[in-house]
Amino acid sequence: MSLPVLEARLIEHAAANSVPALIVNNEPLSYQQLLDRIHHYSTEFTAAGIVAADPVMLSCGFEVEAIAAFLALLRLNAIAVVNTPNDPRVAQKLTACQPRLHVQWPLETPIKHQDLRASEAGGHPLVQQLRESEHPGFVVFSSGSSGEPKAVLHDACRFTTHLENVKKAKSTIGFLAFDHIAGIDTLLYTLFAGGTLIVPDDRSPQAVCASIEQHQAQVLPVSPSFLKLLLVSPALNNHNLASLEIVTFGSEPPDPTVIDRLAQLMPDTALLQKYGTSEFGAPRSKTRPGDSRWIKLSSDDFATRVIDDVLWVKASGTMLGYLNVTSPEAHDGWFCTGDRVETDGDWLRILGRESDMINVGGEKVFPAEVETVIETLPGVVECAVTGEAHSLLGNVVVATVRLDDSLVAEALSAPELKQRVRRHCRGQLPRYAIPVKVQTTTKNLTTARGKRLRK
Repeated sequence: MSLPVLEARLIEHAAANSVPALIVNNEPLSYQQLLDRIHHYSTEFTAAGIVAADPVMLSCGFEVEAIAAFLALLRLNAIAVVNTPNDPRVAQKLTACQPRLHVQWPLETPIKHQDLRASEAGGHPLVQQLRESEHPGFVVFSSGSSGEPKAVLHDACRFTTHLENVKKAKSTIGFLAFDHIAGIDTLLYTLFAGGTLIVPDDRSPQAVCASIEQHQAQVLPVSPSFLKLLLVSPALNNHNLASLEIVTFGSEPPDPTVIDRLAQLMPDTALLQKYGTSEFGAPRSKTRPGDSRWIKLSSDDFATRVIDDVLWVKASGTMLGYLNVTSPEAHDGWFCTGDRVETDGDWLRILGRESDMINVGGEKVFPAEVETVIETLPGVVECAVTGEAHSLLGNVVVATVRLDDSLVAEALSAPELKQRVRRHCRGQLPRYAIPVKVQTTTKNLTTARGKRLRK
């Protein structure tokens, strides 16, 4: 494997034979068994004709065979392209990364019997750069919640540099998806440290809490949207979660009322906000005591600066670039995140993407702040806020809400619902941030990654 530290760690953990590497479908897999599966897939990919810098798309969830195949591709210096199964945009993503193979689980035939794509792959300059470095790579796609998903290419050696010294072996719930940068980071962190990744049957509060209780999980990385569901779910009271030491949450600004309530219900569990992107992962962070909206990012290989209220970062694990769109220009190694922030000394408050910001008559409105307020209205399950062009103000705020059965049963007319929402927002939001239009939907407004759909 071209990640020699990870190879050595897996062998070391296998020799110790203390805890499983994975628990999937309630079935444990030892570190030695994982090494055996990695060797199996290395042989299969080699027999199929895969060589260094060849992209291979894996359409899969967090399952044993897919994880082993991912690690086998890294061993071969190839490029693992991770994608969710049954993705409606798979054709678009195949065009973006031009893989030699597209492997989908469950496998219908052994990998070695599958045909390589006829077209030459790996011609992208960034792939050539990876080939010349003799490093393995992986590709994740951005959520595409506000446009085309970007194919983000990482040098796997560079990305894992920050993991080489981790030693805290924890049992961690594999909640974040395999095709998500945070999911990959969770997997690699757990394996480097010698912990156990526990994959629940599904991502419902019931299944997650059952897995925590059954396997005595210590770490739960989730999205703030899941924490809202957890707070109102009976699963929180029906399961013993005393083993939980840390709950991390990221991908969107948190709702302080939700975090404060969970802190009261789980006083012995640390609640930690994380910040990261598909382009550089998530560095170590601290959450401000008493106000979960504020975060401090600190690491030996990660630095931040704020220019015109926008966050810039410099990280050793920053991506090589995008395969399907123009990569952002680096400025002495600094990458612009596009996230607007407030600062208080070293503390940062992430307001949201600059591209999501709504300009209402010269005033700046960040959708997440409006969504947080509206979602405290009884009967509102989810909310997504966008801007709509206006002849005088430039834009006005529009809220799309998904209601629960209690509010649906009231059969409110559109004007009545709008009035209720606006009344709820008064006193909590400035006048220009209060929605002038309120519409309903029965569809989910949050993706499986915890990203808000604002289209």
